[in-house]
Amino acid sequence: GQANLSMTTLRALINFASRQYRRADGSPLFLFNPVDVLKDHWAKLGTRTQRYIDKRSIGAVWNALHDARTNPKNHDALAGIDLTLFLLLTGARRNEGAMLTFDRVHLDDDPAACWWHLPDPKNGREVFLPLNSQAVAVLRERRKLTNGEFVFPSRSKAGHVTDPRAPLELVSAIVGKTLSCHDLRRTYTSIAMRELLIEKFRCDLLTCHVPAQADVVARHYVDLTRLDWLQPECQRIGDWIEHQGQIAA
Repeated sequence: GQANLSMTTLRALINFASRQYRRADGSPLFLFNPVDVLKDHWAKLGTRTQRYIDKRSIGAVWNALHDARTNPKNHDALAGIDLTLFLLLTGARRNEGAMLTFDRVHLDDDPAACWWHLPDPKNGREVFLPLNSQAVAVLRERRKLTNGEFVFPSRSKAGHVTDPRAPLELVSAIVGKTLSCHDLRRTYTSIAMRELLIEKFRCDLLTCHVPAQADVVARHYVDLTRLDWLQPECQRIGDWIEHQGQIAA
């Protein structure tokens, strides 16, 4: 998977250089992309859509992460557990959560008025995302535990958690297969669409995907930056996960 990603990145850089730069005679800097030779030889990764936490395990995962919070090895370990919970409750990409700073989080007494801000997500569209009460609880605890810039700080050079390896190993042991941060995102989407029947357009917005169904009206007349109107859907997902924990207990 890492090899595929490396080659995909290299291919994109070479394509960019070929569009932007020219030789003295005006011809492109690259006449062809050497990475194209790999077109038929990418490493087989299996079906990614099968990598998520099944609904039969989500309650046990929820309870195990909260149990782990009560006796972490150190502050970095606790931040990693909380980041894992946050990713599960929001469907955020790893770096979107890991690099979150407190100046981009708004907490209010009214849970429906709480949000977090992504100024430059992967799709390039600035967005203010709603928070469910479960994610708000995680963020309130983080605020009590740190006075720094990052919500999930670490003693690493980056200043924040970059890889919550231990809590993911805990999750993987419960589920019975190795999962990554992105698989928590798949879990969030699976819960939204399969368990709660939330329509894909709303699910795409909550996970910062460009909605496939976004027609002219949606793109130019509907506010897709401030998504507080999707807080009910966001809350349903958090409530469902918490309820599975209660059932498992």
